[in-house]
Amino acid sequence: MLAQQQRVAQAGLMTSSLAHDIRNQAQMMLSTAELSLISDGEEGLKLALRDITDYCYDIAETTDVFLAFARRKSTMDQQQFALGTVIEHCRRLVAPLARKHGVSFSAGTTGDGFVRG
Repeated sequence: MLAQQQRVAQAGLMTSSLAHDIRNQAQMMLSTAELSLISDGEEGLKLALRDITDYCYDIAETTDVFLAFARRKSTMDQQQFALGTVIEHCRRLVAPLARKHGVSFSAGTTGDGFVRG
């Protein structure tokens, strides 16, 4: 019974985390779409669509992990991801806005750094 109560408590925390993650990804998609409207031409639109597609895949993966946990197939271990990918997403998101306001902006990584989270 105690194990079941702990599992219910974990599910509650994970539900909150899932809602937070999905809301963040949806906000990133919205921001990317809005910034693409002020981007410079077709290349900016293509980059925005690629980013939005990546965010959709992230949401699908997040919900798959949650469902696996709910079905007792996973323990929601931390995952490894490429830090450069995150930085590149942020750079593409901020670059059109920076350019619009005449701000010089650059971001990048050296090498293929991975982090767990």
